[in-house]
Amino acid sequence: MIILENVNKQYTIKSGFIHKNIQTVDALKHINLTIDKGETIGLIGLNGAGKSTLLKLILGILTPNDGSVKLFGKTPVDHRKLLMKDVGVVFGQRPQLRWDVSPKDAYDLNKEIYKIDTEQYQKNLHYYADKLRVKDFWDRPVRTLSLGQKMRADLLAALLHNPSLLILDEPTIGMDVVSRNVMLELIKELKQQVTILFTSHNLSDVYELCDRFVILNHGQVVIDEKKSVISQRIGFVSIQVTIAESTLNFEPANFSITKANDYEYRIEDIPKEQLKEVLNDLYERNTIEELSIQNNNLEAILNQLEGANV
Repeated sequence: MIILENVNKQYTIKSGFIHKNIQTVDALKHINLTIDKGETIGLIGLNGAGKSTLLKLILGILTPNDGSVKLFGKTPVDHRKLLMKDVGVVFGQRPQLRWDVSPKDAYDLNKEIYKIDTEQYQKNLHYYADKLRVKDFWDRPVRTLSLGQKMRADLLAALLHNPSLLILDEPTIGMDVVSRNVMLELIKELKQQVTILFTSHNLSDVYELCDRFVILNHGQVVIDEKKSVISQRIGFVSIQVTIAESTLNFEPANFSITKANDYEYRIEDIPKEQLKEVLNDLYERNTIEELSIQNNNLEAILNQLEGANV
């Protein structure tokens, strides 16, 4: 469905008024990624990791400097109008609906733009409006709606034409608990019907919804794993320890030990059920000056990657 092969994307930044300085920034580097029909992908990364650039390449908004991007077997930038008939998009940072038009009027306009059959349109409109609880405000101008209402209205608009690919970029940003739960429940249902590419800084949402995680760091794919693999990693903890001695006295077993200096160590991949045993061993064999325990979750994995400058 989506194939990126050896994709690179650079931006040129100009600075200076009299003496112009031109700098080339690598937004994406050597991206190889295949997304199959029916997958729900969590696209994760810190700000500046390259998530938005990757989405814009898939949607045909940007052209890669090198490599190829295919969506439904076609190059997005060359066939954007045709391909978008089978794609639904929600950008949490930039609602799609027109400011001074009501959602209901916007939906009627979308019916004509996408040439949606009247019976299908009415069926989808009322089904998703009920699911997303949009009917209470769909006659009001978009500018009068709360952020959560706008996002729910946007998602409904993205679903009217029965897309087979749904791209959700920060769809729950700024939402209250009720709006967020309403949207997440519908997305769980949609997983059975469409391919979903989901990005969010709320990593608990990503973990709950997605079956595979693609983590970007500094423009590169550094982790691409199924949920089952990531779940095993999350079932472990890490220990950061500072000792008084110059050498850590500890039986490593199957744990990964990283030495920052003679006194600071990080012990990783510790099963939670073995944590008590490991702590007892550390305290018996060493003079501990400082010790902290970190749970391995998606946020911890991201922080480790950034700290290691991977």
